[in-house]
Amino acid sequence: MGLMLNSIVTLRPYLRFIPDLVSLVTLLLSGAFFPISSLPRALFIIANLIPVKHAVDIARSIVFNGILPLHSLIWLFTLIIIYNVIGVYLWLKALEFRRRGETWV
Repeated sequence: MGLMLNSIVTLRPYLRFIPDLVSLVTLLLSGAFFPISSLPRALFIIANLIPVKHAVDIARSIVFNGILPLHSLIWLFTLIIIYNVIGVYLWLKALEFRRRGETWV
């Protein structure tokens, strides 16, 4: 996620607020503080696309049940790979734009 955000935001003063905002939204939608089953349908879908949600599910299952949930582990690694591929692609595109003297946004 950091690579994706860094490639899009070109102004340094705005860059310091983005990690705080992303961290807050990620933690609120991760299910660490309240169950995500009570979220509206759209937020529930977004929460399932956040890797932290699956890491919380894995930790919760290991601590309380002593079982490693493979479906959450597979989702976690899949999302991490997808987000890294997207981040590298956006980073390469941003480098290409900067070499040509253009801006991303």
